[in-house]
Amino acid sequence: MQPLHIILLILIYFGVLILISYFTGKNDSNEVFFKAERRSPWYVVAFGMVGASLSGVTFISVPGWVDATQFSYMQIVLGYLVGYFVVAFVLMPVYYKLNVTSIYQYLDERFPHPPLMPVGPVQRAHTRLTLFQIEHDWYPLVDIIETKGEKAVAKAKKDLTDSIVSIAEVFAVTSYFMSEDFTLVDASIAPILWRLRHYGIELPKEAKAINTYANRIFEREGFILSLTESERELRL
Repeated sequence: MQPLHIILLILIYFGVLILISYFTGKNDSNEVFFKAERRSPWYVVAFGMVGASLSGVTFISVPGWVDATQFSYMQIVLGYLVGYFVVAFVLMPVYYKLNVTSIYQYLDERFPHPPLMPVGPVQRAHTRLTLFQIEHDWYPLVDIIETKGEKAVAKAKKDLTDSIVSIAEVFAVTSYFMSEDFTLVDASIAPILWRLRHYGIELPKEAKAINTYANRIFEREGFILSLTESERELRL
């Protein structure tokens, strides 16, 4: 394909998008975007459902996949068929009954408080980043402590202690980790703090805020009920 052809395709693509947005964006709202004011015929909705489940990557990659795997891809097609029946006969009645436009609205109403993820997009992004860092920085060290030799364990203990102590000030600011409410970050940190004594790790005096935070977590009824008998024995 020539560079000129690529440029023309890009221009046509964005031109179509701009044209559609011009004619359809005059009276835009959530009601219009999600429900089209309940005026769309069934075949338009059907095409929309199929279009939402497909992408350009699908059209490019699936033919090669089918050629390589033969009828294995048919399992996904059958799964789509079952999924559409679930959407039509399970989810749609719920949406109409509660007058919601997405599954996320239903979940917010069904499980209103306390949310384990912040409501705001910025706070939610910070929470996901923190979860990623804990998963990739702390938990590998825990795995080394539980499975490796003495030399590797000693280094992992030191690295884990230093990493926890380095953010001690964060634990002193709010009741929970960067929040006044219990979140998934606290649920991710709590198992590690619970095992520190079992690993022979003693936090220094400057980490007093972490110990206070840990005790606050350990006193929560949900945390206590989540412990197995063997986990309770780690702190005896």
